[in-house]
Amino acid sequence: MFEAVELGQKVSKKEFDDALPELRTRLIQAQTAFSKYHGPLVIILNGMDGAGKGELMNYLGGLMDLRNVIIKTFWQENGEEKSKPLYWKYWMSLPYRGHIGFFFGAWYSGEMLEAAKGNIESAEYERRMKRAAAFESSLADDGAVFVKFWFHLSKKTSKKKTDELKKKFGKGEIVERAMWHREKYDAIVKAAERGIRLTDHSKARWHLIEADDKRHRTLKALRIIVETLEAAVASIGAKHKAEKRAVGIAPPVLSKVDLSLTAEYEDYKKKLPELQERLNAMAWKAYNKKRSVIAVFEGWDAAGKGSAIRRIVQGTDIRLASVISVAAPTDEEKAHHYLWRFWRHIPSAGFITVYDRSWYGRVLVERVEEFAAENEWSRSFEEINEFEEHLTESGIILVKFWVHINKDEQLKRFKEREKLPWKQYKITDEDWRNREKWDMYEEAANEMISRTSTWHSPWNLIAGNDKKYARLKILETMYEAMEEKL
Repeated sequence: MFEAVELGQKVSKKEFDDALPELRTRLIQAQTAFSKYHGPLVIILNGMDGAGKGELMNYLGGLMDLRNVIIKTFWQENGEEKSKPLYWKYWMSLPYRGHIGFFFGAWYSGEMLEAAKGNIESAEYERRMKRAAAFESSLADDGAVFVKFWFHLSKKTSKKKTDELKKKFGKGEIVERAMWHREKYDAIVKAAERGIRLTDHSKARWHLIEADDKRHRTLKALRIIVETLEAAVASIGAKHKAEKRAVGIAPPVLSKVDLSLTAEYEDYKKKLPELQERLNAMAWKAYNKKRSVIAVFEGWDAAGKGSAIRRIVQGTDIRLASVISVAAPTDEEKAHHYLWRFWRHIPSAGFITVYDRSWYGRVLVERVEEFAAENEWSRSFEEINEFEEHLTESGIILVKFWVHINKDEQLKRFKEREKLPWKQYKITDEDWRNREKWDMYEEAANEMISRTSTWHSPWNLIAGNDKKYARLKILETMYEAMEEKL
């Protein structure tokens, strides 16, 4: 692969100076127009040590308007990053729609170097590269544009640059790193080539650039960035025909929930404090072991999600648990992929976050109310499964609840809310409108559960017609899930 770019290409100073004014003008014009684009531009700078990535970035920074540009490096993890799933730091670094982000190495350099060191088995390296490609595809489907650069140096040039560095600095951390890269040149090239092959896809292509001559490197990278921006700008306002997915019928999983299950009041009064006490002890055990917990609550309006969440929080030390009630996204959240706002609230190691509604709104309310197009919500099943796998692989204990009631029970609770002054705030016109679409929501919920109940994050279907039974079952299920993982 890399032999194909080792061509000894050079650009004279005159050629460079002649080409630059036009490219610089086009760059500024395209960058200004790109501010109205529906996604961000993510530029990944990767390549051989000494290929001039930093020098290139400094040069490009002098040509661009930096107000809508972010530049990120991922050389060292801080304490917060270490306590979160690996991709958390990448999600938190993503630029807003219409903005540009330059990422040094991004989600590639660390993995490629670990492979070059022999610290990753071949199958595991392939899995990680495929995860990177899936991450990019998810962002691209939401509008992100990618430019991925690999700046390549021939072995001869790499050796020459290392000799020059050693002569200039003598010794030190920079020289030691350069010497290591020089000694591992073949292993690095092999790992990079495999990684690039696995992650070069139509939504995020790699551009291999010969970096032996810095003017050639700079001019070629600049042209690619300008042309990418111009292509994106040209597509603003274009209408794309949404692909229709194959029609399927989801299995009626909710029909199997036994809604006749109840708990006697005296039994409830006795068991509730006992379960809360056990859950609190388990919460402290998770804290001491630095294992985070995320509890997700979905279900029908008036199913009792809020009251069940209160029993969890009341039974857990308030210093350990927090509740996030998911409402319509803010302007800042709309400026990112829909999962961004959930990545930002991932708890630190040892803490508990309870979601009153969650990322599943994408395949429930956004689907039924047509806030998301079919091609958007239908691809979200796989995106959500990938997201949850990130969480569980990092050690987070994920517990998902669907609290189920029947239509008659919901009507009874709606009417009760209208009569009782302290419950009237809970009932809105929107609740009644949603009830009219019961069958559509049920179909969406059945498909959601069947397609996102995985071995690493299964759904727990809770019979909710009797609130006492539901609360006890939820506390018991959450305790058991934590106990099993701890």
